[in-house]
Order: sequence, then structure tokens, then C-alpha cells
Amino acid sequence: GILETSEQCQCMAACTGRMQLLQPEDSSLALRPEISSSIRAILTSKKMTKLEGRCECKKISFEIQQEIKYFSHCHCSQCRRSHGAAFASFIEVKRSCFEYSSGEDSIKSYASSKDGQRIFCQNCGSNIMFIDDKDPDSYYVAMGSINGDPELPLAHHIHVDSKAPWHEITDDLKQHDRDPFQNE
Repeated sequence: GILETSEQCQCMAACTGRMQLLQPEDSSLALRPEISSSIRAILTSKKMTKLEGRCECKKISFEIQQEIKYFSHCHCSQCRRSHGAAFASFIEVKRSCFEYSSGEDSIKSYASSKDGQRIFCQNCGSNIMFIDDKDPDSYYVAMGSINGDPELPLAHHIHVDSKAPWHEITDDLKQHDRDPFQNE
């Protein structure tokens, strides 16, 4: 139908600020062509994306309902060690737009710094996200846990001052010695 579930509309309003939730008594508005085409355009916009993700063993799964505006490749030693790779790729997700579908009882956390926690599956060890306590409105979800090929903004490299000496960055993405958006 033209109107989506109120749950999706609430998330869209909270995450994008582009629309207000229509109450059931307002559904007659959908019959007006100029209103329904606007609603349809917002609901089918490529910028409004539903992402799904999971851990390797499939015990933990989650959904994200928002446009992704931040995408980074972190080269700090903590990310390299916890991901077992040259760098870790993350998207920023508003906490209000992230929801676990299953497996919350399988989640473990590790305080990797005085202001940060790493969230992972206790069964398979998959990295799910990084939580920065200095950024109370966001999660930094590990891209390796996301299903499919989502639409993403151009990424950048952060903490390249501590990148692995055996890894060479060969793309043309911006590089920052630290995180240029970090609040200190």
C-alpha cells in the first residue's frame, strides 16, 4: 500500500526529519494524489535504506533503518587486532534507528578503552559494533556484519598514523592521521 507501517514511519521521522507520522485517522490523505505521491517518494527514496546484518553463526541479527552518511576505514591498532585485519570498516548509525532482531542474549562487550566498548557475538566472535561513550546518539556498526551491497557515502581512512606497516593504502580516499570528527 501507499502508507507503510507506523513503526517504519516513526523511524523515518526520527532518523531523517523528512516526514511526520500519519495517524490512522489521517489515512484519507493518501487518497489525495499530491499527498500520496509525496509519501510514496519519501518511502521509496534510495536514501532511506533498510539494512540487515548478522554475526557469522547467525545467532545475532539486526536491522538499521536510516540513510548512511558516515563510512570509515579505521587503521588504529585496536581495530586491527579486534578485526584481525589491516583495518576495520564502520558505518555510523543513530541508536534510535538500530534494532536487534535476534540474539541479544549472545551479545558480549569488551571495554577496549576508557570511552569505548566493542560489541561481539559470544559464540562466533564476530564484531558487531563499536560504541563510543563520548557519542551517546550513535553506534559504529562493523561493515563486515552488514548483508548485501548497501548504498554508502564515500569512505575515508582514519588513524592512518598507526596503520600496519605491512599494509599500503592504494586508493584515492582521504586519509587522516586521527579521526577528524572525534570530539576530544
